[in-house]
Parts: sequence; C-alpha cells; structure tokens
Amino acid sequence: MAIDQELIDEIVRRILTVSRPSRVILFGSAATGEMTRDSDIDLLVVEDEPGDRRKRSVWIRRAIGRMGYPFDVLVMATERFEETKDVTGGIA
Repeated sequence: MAIDQELIDEIVRRILTVSRPSRVILFGSAATGEMTRDSDIDLLVVEDEPGDRRKRSVWIRRAIGRMGYPFDVLVMATERFEETKDVTGGIA
C-alpha cells in the first residue's frame, strides 16, 4: 500500500490554506512505501514561527480533512529544525 504523488500534492495544497511552511516532510511508513491498512500518514510541517505547535497541528489536521487515511502532524520551528536536522534518530 502506498500513497501517490496526486495525494501528496493535495495534502500540501490543503496545508497551504492555513500555513506557509518552509518545508513539509513526509516520513514514516508512507515515505518508505511500507504502509499497511493500520498505518497513518506522518507529516513534519516546518514553520518559521509556529507559536503554539499543538494548536497549529490541530489546524493543519483540520485543513487536511478526510482523505481516507489518518494523519499525524508534527509542527516544528524552522530554527529548531535546522539545529536538529543532522541528529541521528531525531525527528528533523
């Protein structure tokens, strides 16, 4: 089970209705092509100044809406992403 480019494009389009991220990163089983029926789609949304990251995550999940898959959306500040992107095992 895998997601296609059309679905990825639609996810990004919906995110852009509520956010202007510097990056949207697909990770986890959807990124590796190892999704199963029980998998969710993991997204890291990197924003310059996300403020309350939990609220931002909820807003983004609501904007994505129902697309046939559950979503796990993590929001991270660009500065934090840059600090941690080379950490092995880190989220960035």
